[in-house]
Formats: sequence, C-alpha cells, structure tokens
Amino acid sequence: MAGPLDAGPLDYAVVRPGSYAEIGVFLPMPVLQEIAALAVPAKLSGRVDDWAGDALKDDVLTWSATPRDLEIVSRDGGLYALARLSGLARIVGTLDLGIVKSKDEGQVAIAAQLSAQIGVAITPDYRFDLSLAPMFDVSEASASIFGISFSARGLLTGWLESRQGAFEAELEALVNEAVDLHAEIGESWGRLCQREALEFAGGRRVLVVDPVALVMTQPEVTEAGVQARVAVRAETRLVEGAAPGCPELPEMLELQ
Repeated sequence: MAGPLDAGPLDYAVVRPGSYAEIGVFLPMPVLQEIAALAVPAKLSGRVDDWAGDALKDDVLTWSATPRDLEIVSRDGGLYALARLSGLARIVGTLDLGIVKSKDEGQVAIAAQLSAQIGVAITPDYRFDLSLAPMFDVSEASASIFGISFSARGLLTGWLESRQGAFEAELEALVNEAVDLHAEIGESWGRLCQREALEFAGGRRVLVVDPVALVMTQPEVTEAGVQARVAVRAETRLVEGAAPGCPELPEMLELQ
C-alpha cells in the first residue's frame, strides 16, 4: 500500500500477509536553501604571510569576499548550489636591497561564479551522505608589486579546494540535524505495529500486524526537492492470549 510522499503523519491499514507500506522522506528545496545558507559563512577571508617567498620582506596578502545570490536548484536530475563571490585582495611587501628598502602595495578585485553538484545518498545507518563536485569560474584579474604578480584565480581556487571537505561536513551535519531519518522511519515503523482483539466462536484472538523488514531507495532529485521511499513489509497473524510486543526497528537499512 503506497502512502503519500511527504513529511506529515501517515495512516496505515495493513491487514494482508506480505503487505507493504510506503514511508516517504522529503527534503523540500526551501529547506535545502535554508540549510545551505547556514553552512556558508556571510564573509570569506584569508591571510597569507610570506606570499612572495624570499623575493620580498614582510610580505602579506589579505583578502575577503562576500557570497551573494546563493541558490539551490535542480538541473537534469541533479542538485546544484550556485553562488557569486565578490571582494578584494590586498598585497604589501618590502623590497630589501641592503642600502635601499622600498615598500609597495597592490590590490585586485575578486569576482567568481561558483557552482557545485551536490551528491545525496543514504547510508545503512540512517544518515544522509553528501558530496560536492565544485566548479569555479574565477576572474583572471591580477596585481603586481616589484614585478611580482599575484592572481586572484590562483588564490581563491586554492582556498576553496582546501575548504571543500569542511563545507561538505558542515552541510551534511545540518541536513542530518534537519531530518532525523532514524526517528522519522522509527515513528512510522511503530505505527505499522497494530493489535486488534477479535471474538470468535472458539474464543478470543488478537489480530497482530507487525513490520518485519524495510528497504529504502536512494534519493531522487526533483524540482520540488529531494525524495526517497522506504518500503516496509508487514506480516499479519492471529495469536491466542496476550498480544506480543512490537518488533524493533532494524539497526541497519537495506538499500536499493
């Protein structure tokens, strides 16, 4: 028996042996947008000391950039994060020629279009597993002091690549905090456990409906959000005497 694919309460009436109920798990796009906004800092910044190596003294590179127009979208069955970055990088350094010391500085605008495909999977231990495949389109603007060039593209691309793992972990933690798969599936599993007393000519019996197994599909991306389904198999039997307790939710999910 198929249930609606939403995060609201589901009602079950499973009374046939080998029947199935369907549990829907749904992450709407607006929720994903809010989660992404929490994971991305309001401002990115960095500092690199001795950026020119031995060529200069007291050389420091500082930069800051602001993410803008962050958006989570569905494209061709995939989930993507899109954003723009704009900011400024400043470099200072001293050329030491022994008798003569000269200080100079330069600055360059930072402009970038960022996109990352977000892979969404579910693990057997009831968790979302997220991965990022980022793509950067950074302007080739550069600046130089004492003939030593600095590229905004090299700086920003390197920094973003170094932060990819941390951003993945933060995004994944926020998604799992927003949707507790173990709790949601466990609640629906509990609803499937039904007991009804019946009177027969030969005496009283209890109709027992127990969830006994579940299989979960990997998530699919639609324009509305990310959805997955759990098929729960139920068994029905008549028992004499007291009704047995309900089976516990399996420790691990079976995945398709």
